[in-house]
Amino acid sequence: MIRVAFIGRSGHAYVALRSLPRTEDAKLVGYAPVPPEEPEDIFDPWKDKMGDARGYSDYREMLEEEKPDLVQVSAAFYQNGEAAREAARHGANILVEKPIATTLGLLSELKESVDANGVRLTAMLGTRLSPSFAAAKKAIGDGAIGEPVLVYAQKSYRFGTTRPEYYGERAKFGGSIPWVTIHMIDIINWFLEDPFASVSARHASFEACKQRPECEDVMAMLFSLKNGGAATINGDYLRPSGADSHGDDRIRVVGTQGIVEVMFGKTTLIDEEKQVDLPLEESDDNIFLNFVRHLEHGEPHIIGPNEAFRSTEVALKARESADRDGELIDLTDSPYS
Repeated sequence: MIRVAFIGRSGHAYVALRSLPRTEDAKLVGYAPVPPEEPEDIFDPWKDKMGDARGYSDYREMLEEEKPDLVQVSAAFYQNGEAAREAARHGANILVEKPIATTLGLLSELKESVDANGVRLTAMLGTRLSPSFAAAKKAIGDGAIGEPVLVYAQKSYRFGTTRPEYYGERAKFGGSIPWVTIHMIDIINWFLEDPFASVSARHASFEACKQRPECEDVMAMLFSLKNGGAATINGDYLRPSGADSHGDDRIRVVGTQGIVEVMFGKTTLIDEEKQVDLPLEESDDNIFLNFVRHLEHGEPHIIGPNEAFRSTEVALKARESADRDGELIDLTDSPYS
C-alpha cells in the first residue's frame, strides 16, 4: 500500500483526490497547504473525501511525521520545485504540477535531490494518456509516416476570470510557455524521442494583462530538430468563452512517407494509399493512477525518468528566448537528454 500525501491544493491536485477511490494500492495519509498563496483552510472543501488523513500547517512537518511513499505537489508554480525537492530529500516519490520548476537553477537542484535519494519524479503531463495522442504516438513509432521532419502543434486555453493573483507576477507564475505550451513541448519530446536542437520564441500579453499584468496570452516557438527538420508550437490564452471546450489541442506531424494529425479528439493518418481515422483505445487512465501502478507493481510509467526534466528545460529555455526577443538558444547540450 502506497502512502500518499498532498502538498498544496492548487492546479490539478484534484486528479489524485478523484483517483484514490479507484485504486486499492494507495491511501491518503496527510495533507498541507503551501502559504502564502494558499490559506490554511484551503483543504476544507475536501475534508469529507479525505478520510482519516491528517492535516498539517507545515508540509515539512508532514513529511517528517508521515513518511509518505508518494507526494503530490500542487502549490503555486514558483513553490513546486522547492516542495518537490524537499519531498525527494525525505525519500518520497513525487508527482508534481508542471512546470516542475520555474528556473533552470531550481530544476538542476531538483534533479540532484531526486537522484541522490533514489526516488522517482513525474509531472502532470497527462496529455500523453489521451487516446488520440497515444494513437498518433503508435503510428509514428510503427513507421507509418517514415521519418518525421516537420511538426505543427497548438495549445489554446480560455483565460477565464478566476486565475490566482500570482499569475500577474512573472517570478511567481513562471510564464505561459512553461505553463501552457509545455504540454505540446512534451508531446513532441515523447513522439520524436527528444528531437530538439534549438529554439527561437516570442510571447506577448494583450487581454490577460488587464487582470494579471505579467501573464502572456500569446506564445510562438520555432524549433530546429536534430535531424534537420523543424517544429512550431503556438499557444494562446485567448480562447473565447463561447467555444465548446476549455482547450483546443492539435498536432500535425509530417513524415517522409505520410502525415498524422490529431484534432478535435480524432487521429488521422494520411499516406500514399489512403486517409483514415485511426482507431482509438479508450481509457480512463490518468497520470496519478499510472504512476501508482508503476510504483506498486512495476508497470511502465508513461513518462520516462528524465522526460519531465527535459520537457521543462526546453520550456524554460523557450521562455528565455522569448524574453530576449527571439534569440536563438541551443538545446543540444542537456543533462536530461
